[in-house]
Amino acid sequence: MLHQQGLSKGQVIIGLGTDTDRDTNMHTALDALHDRFGELQLSAVYASRPVTSAELSVSSLTASAPDYWNAVVAFQCDDDVADIHQCLKSIETDCGRDRQQPRVAMDIDLLFVGDVVGVIDGIELPRPEMDQYAYILRPLSELFPDVTCPGRLQTFHQLWEAVSHHAQLCPVDFVWRQQVVSVAPPCLPM
Repeated sequence: MLHQQGLSKGQVIIGLGTDTDRDTNMHTALDALHDRFGELQLSAVYASRPVTSAELSVSSLTASAPDYWNAVVAFQCDDDVADIHQCLKSIETDCGRDRQQPRVAMDIDLLFVGDVVGVIDGIELPRPEMDQYAYILRPLSELFPDVTCPGRLQTFHQLWEAVSHHAQLCPVDFVWRQQVVSVAPPCLPM
């Protein structure tokens, strides 16, 4: 029998998304996260069409809104969930997030804190419905393919496989701190 590993204690996994000044906002958020939490583990950065509402699946996409850039970031932290959440919301604000505007300068979602399952400091972990969104599952399966999703029986790779046929994701060219994070595929001749 194959032993499937879980997330380590203190391992925090977050999702980043932006549809405004994407390169700058992604850099600003990553720099702030690194300054606050130290070493970061990054997925590739993916372009995706925006989902029309939080209740809709990856196949319900709008055609006219700009692409989002999304990534997943992991780091070690022993802070309380409330403190981590407050820091993430502060970084959103520093990136210019205005919840009254339809465009999103930066959205940072707390996805996991170790193997914690339940409502902690008013925050439900793992993030509800995250396993329906390709822009979260593809980066998770890239970083942690054999890790069993807390509160579920499947690995991140298995969850990604379940939605990948609906996915409309494409890696983008992105370099952070002189490291190539992701590369867009070459254009193919028509």
